[in-house]
Amino acid sequence: MNAGEYEETIARSWHRSTNLRTFFGKQSCPPAIEVCYGIFEKLVKPQARGTLTMDSVEGGDNESIDPDAMLAYDEFPGREETISDNVRSAFLNRGLTVWKAKSPARVRRNGISFSTEQSHEGNSGVFLKNHSVPFCIKKIHCLPSKGTWLVAQRYRRADVMLDPYIAYPHLRASMWATELTSSLEVFSIDEIDTHFAKRDISWEGKRVTVIFSLARVSFGDSLNH
Repeated sequence: MNAGEYEETIARSWHRSTNLRTFFGKQSCPPAIEVCYGIFEKLVKPQARGTLTMDSVEGGDNESIDPDAMLAYDEFPGREETISDNVRSAFLNRGLTVWKAKSPARVRRNGISFSTEQSHEGNSGVFLKNHSVPFCIKKIHCLPSKGTWLVAQRYRRADVMLDPYIAYPHLRASMWATELTSSLEVFSIDEIDTHFAKRDISWEGKRVTVIFSLARVSFGDSLNH
């Protein structure tokens, strides 16, 4: 009997995960890859619970808002609040004048949960479409007639002589500073591309964070090479 698409997908996933585990066991495994073993292990163990890849697709709670539900603004849960001056300035930079909004702790889009850093740090890290810089979600604002917007800060560039992950482009990983920029930016939830995973490490005598895109295409491609 010929294997179908499902069987082929399972076989490819098993083969790729086996190759990745074998790679980590080799003495030639680069230190930059070896220090992030924990993140890769979670990627090839989908039964693991409490991880970013699982938490981001699981259900929310009463504080969640699902933009796909197309609710009227008055139907959104939570109370309306006055936004801060610095957030208002960020909206003005996008051509929006905003004074009040509803601010849930998390929001779901296409079945994926995005949260503020205070609510769930793992689900607060995102890449935007056509952006290579990672962002951290600080606030979520639902605006009347203007949709759902996220208030975020960029990660700073890591002050290192060499980012070793440049040699492994298919991993879509890179080093960043552990600190965020001071300025706030706002973007629509439709501008989100994907979550990322991160791990703080010591490199060149400094504390940096390694950030891995969790876009599905990058995971499959990285295990093919």
